[in-house]
Formats: sequence, structure tokens, C-alpha cells
Amino acid sequence: MKEYPIIFKAEFLSLIETDIKKLTPRLSDIWAKRRPGDLLWVKEAWLYDRYFGEGYMYRRGFWTCEEAKSLKWNSPLSMPKEATRLWLEIVKIWEERLLSITKEGVQKEGFKNREEFLVAFEKINKIKRETNPTVFVIEFRRIKR
Repeated sequence: MKEYPIIFKAEFLSLIETDIKKLTPRLSDIWAKRRPGDLLWVKEAWLYDRYFGEGYMYRRGFWTCEEAKSLKWNSPLSMPKEATRLWLEIVKIWEERLLSITKEGVQKEGFKNREEFLVAFEKINKIKRETNPTVFVIEFRRIKR
């Protein structure tokens, strides 16, 4: 079992925490090396409170007030593993063409329908669906750590 970082759009994190989102398609070949049982630590926008002793704080979920908007949040890219609060275990991983996604797959992605999923995929990955790229589909489950 190995541990790897992963980043999701902020709006997907609450879907993961409520067990609605259980799949994610990824374009990069690095995912071909991942295996069931490997763990993913989720990176998100964060900061470390050095003044009030709060420790790590996260933009998502808790910071909707105006003061929070003015804070200097760190990019998820720089989040250290020790700060993660969401861990996932890879249940299954497979390769498929983007347009091969099933209705069940769309639901496990957290979307209502195929079109909604494809629009989001295009926006996130800046790639047109017509190219029908090969994706690595990762099925995961939340774990406590």
C-alpha cells in the first residue's frame, strides 16, 4: 500500500464527504501505477494559524464570512500531508474511453446525468469530449485516519 496526493475541485469535496461521489476520471498516465488498496490524501486550500493556535484551517466549508475572503489561502498544491483531513482508499482502478461512462458511473461521479458530467469534465480538463480521451477511472471509498 502506497500513499499519493490528489486534488479535487472544492465543490466535489462535500460530495465525497457525503459518499455521493465515489469515482474520479483522471487523464494522466501516472494513475496507471496506482493499485487497489493504495491511499489518496486529498489536498485543498489551507492556511496555518500561527497566531491563535488553531493549527491548520481550510477555506472550504468553514469560511464563508467576509473576513475569510481576505485571508491569504495557500494553494492545494502546497498542502503538506500532515494537514490533510480527507483520506480515500482506492477500491478499483481501470482504463476506459471518456464517452464509455455508464449511467451508474455518472451517478458515482456525483452528477445527475451524462451531459452534466461531460460539461464538467470539459471545463475541468480543458479538453473536448469529442476527442474521447482514455481516462483512468478511480473508484474510492472514504476512510478514517
